[in-house]
Amino acid sequence: MKRERQISGRNEEGLTLIELVVVVSIIGIVVAAMGMQFQGWSGSYAIESEVKQIYSDLLNTRLSAMQRNRSHFVVINADRYQVFQDTNENGVYDAGTDQPLPSFLNPVKLTYQLAPLWLGTVTVDSKGLVSPNQTIRVNTDLNGDGAPDVYPDYDCIVLSTTRINMGKWDGAACDAK
Repeated sequence: MKRERQISGRNEEGLTLIELVVVVSIIGIVVAAMGMQFQGWSGSYAIESEVKQIYSDLLNTRLSAMQRNRSHFVVINADRYQVFQDTNENGVYDAGTDQPLPSFLNPVKLTYQLAPLWLGTVTVDSKGLVSPNQTIRVNTDLNGDGAPDVYPDYDCIVLSTTRINMGKWDGAACDAK
């Protein structure tokens, strides 16, 4: 036979409604805080992923230019880019004449806009040398208030004649690693 503890005529087993409300409130606060952190983390991950994709495509373009012994061009806009090969072998991008590489028949659409530091055409010659020396940066100000909304580990790419590096924008320049 189960014995219940009786104090002043009340049953003392189980939880009171107030205790239950307090526990549920604490759990709700913790879940909300974790949800906000997850949104920031997923935004950072998405930007890093996009930077890594652009970086990979630039490296593959360099490799293709050297393998085919022909200049290649990466035409970069704020929300997309496309890779072309120099079909008439004059070393200059000729819109409408130069053909996109098979894997770039359609431009690659970007989820996040590129910051307007520099947008234009990157040339990779048959020796793999890149010009112009520029920085490509993904915009981390998602709501347009002038301050970054996410803080990814990589959000920019530095192009120099002999190197292509990913890095972190420090507010003035890309700290390439």
